[in-house]
Amino acid sequence: MRSMKYIGAVFLLLLLITLGFELWRPSPSIRVSIAFLGYNHDARASGSSSGAAVALFGITNEGAVIVRRYGTVRREWQHPPGHLQVYNTNYVVLGPGQSQVANVLVFTNRGAWRTVFHFAREGDPIATSPLVPVTLHRVILHQVPSAWISP
Repeated sequence: MRSMKYIGAVFLLLLLITLGFELWRPSPSIRVSIAFLGYNHDARASGSSSGAAVALFGITNEGAVIVRRYGTVRREWQHPPGHLQVYNTNYVVLGPGQSQVANVLVFTNRGAWRTVFHFAREGDPIATSPLVPVTLHRVILHQVPSAWISP
């Protein structure tokens, strides 16, 4: 019984050391630009014929590494300060120099707002590991905000 506790403690210690090295190793920086392209209406997002208001964002990978954009988008507003996490799309992989247009449902009555997109290097085992809790993913992922947008 005593040897099982010893083996378990050694295994846990090795796991923590490995996780520590993975989290603090130097990595190529993720360079992504986000540009607000304008508003549109998406009839699929609302039952009305006019559709729901969506904002279009151009996202470009300006770095030398392949990045993965996660499907979560955090919408933030300035007054009163606040945010809302929105799950709106699937993962998108962007190679160096590649771009995409992302649609984000918008608030029309909250004043100035912006979006924050989440990125990680493609193939990063820590950012995609099912063993890492989802709450820790927010610390690991690179969060890139857009500029503030006035309605």
